[in-house]
Amino acid sequence: MTAQPASATRVCRFCEATIPAAARVCPECHKDITGRDTSIAAPAAATIEPLPLGPMPVSLVDINLPFESMVWFMVKWAVAAIPAFLMLAAIAFAVALVFGLLFGGLARLAS
Repeated sequence: MTAQPASATRVCRFCEATIPAAARVCPECHKDITGRDTSIAAPAAATIEPLPLGPMPVSLVDINLPFESMVWFMVKWAVAAIPAFLMLAAIAFAVALVFGLLFGGLARLAS
């Protein structure tokens, strides 16, 4: 690597670091020649507007999902639905049993 001549460098007007003459952005303070800040910094808190309360509209434009992934997702969904169906069937059986014992037993006592 060869050393650059003194005329090939200049001083940053913001941080006074020595930078190459061809540089458009200072590697130290990340500001360009015009003074625009090019650093990756969070915006000031005063410029952040709060999100509106309540429901926000959502627009789904496209889902790029390969066919094999979609089939695998549907298979997993179907397998996961089996325990849910069994639990619903058990709850329905318990409710039917309770009503059958209550109303079926009362009907026998009345006769």
